[in-house]
Parts: sequence; structure tokens; C-alpha cells
Amino acid sequence: MKCRALVENYIVTIYFIITSTWLFESASQTKKVQIEYKG
Repeated sequence: MKCRALVENYIVTIYFIITSTWLFESASQTKKVQIEYKG
């Protein structure tokens, strides 16, 4: 059971990191697009 909890924790952490990275990337893309659009 303890091993399974560790694996689940690991998966959740990875998922969280990927999601955060993706959100950050899309936010950066949006800013770039806005700057180009204004320019």
C-alpha cells in the first residue's frame, strides 16, 4: 500500500509540473501574440 501511495504521489507531482509548465507556456504565447498584435 505504501508503495502504491508513493507511485500515485509521483504521478500527481509529474502531472502538476506538466500542467504548470503548459499553462506558463500558453501564457507566454498569449503575451507574445498580444505584443505582436499591438506592434
